[in-house]
Amino acid sequence: MHDDQTAQASRARAERMANSLRSRRLATTVNGLPALENSGKTRFEGFDLATDLRLTHSNYARATYSFHNGRYVDFVKNVDAGPTQLGGNRFEMSARQLAAFGFVHSAATGLVGSVTVKY
Repeated sequence: MHDDQTAQASRARAERMANSLRSRRLATTVNGLPALENSGKTRFEGFDLATDLRLTHSNYARATYSFHNGRYVDFVKNVDAGPTQLGGNRFEMSARQLAAFGFVHSAATGLVGSVTVKY
């Protein structure tokens, strides 16, 4: 960030999302071989928050937080016990909460660097 981009001392952003999807592809195996299957109807909703705060002329603190709720609406999957309705269950491998905090040093000349911690 250079002088012309640092006029504001801080800024914040908030976004809400809601998506209904059909035909989301999931990895599976058929007879021991990799394959794809249709997940039926799904719903993904949540929100993101982010802020930047100028500490000094060349130093910023940044923080973000996200909450996601991805669920199957209508998905019948064959498991060991036979067909099972997974509607209402959360997606596998879908993070519920994400957060990050970082420090950025960005002078017009000289050393530039950042450190970020993510959860």
